[in-house]
Amino acid sequence: MHITLFIVGDFNLHLDTPSATTTSFNYNLASFDTKQHVNFLTHIHGQWLDILITSSSCKNIQAPTVADGLSDHNTVIADHKVPIAPAVSKHNVFYRVIHMINNASFMTDIITSDIVTHTKEHV
Repeated sequence: MHITLFIVGDFNLHLDTPSATTTSFNYNLASFDTKQHVNFLTHIHGQWLDILITSSSCKNIQAPTVADGLSDHNTVIADHKVPIAPAVSKHNVFYRVIHMINNASFMTDIITSDIVTHTKEHV
């Protein structure tokens, strides 16, 4: 089963400013085979604080965009196309519980069946 990781939110890391913290953060992203999708300023004072992280294997996410927010942070909008698995059809399976057969009764049924009791001329 393939699992896609999503981490979103206000990390308050100034990703637009090179520092030991941002270098360490980017190193950790690479170490866990993840990708940070937001590459634009998300704060009204011109900082890049909000992030959207997914597994690197996540190919179904559209590039995020920004819209005015309700606070000092802009809203980061991203679309993720979720593949829908086809519906599995159900069918009933009927079977005999062979270990519950009465052997004596079964043998009697076979011996008295038309296949055994009729000769070639009657078949």
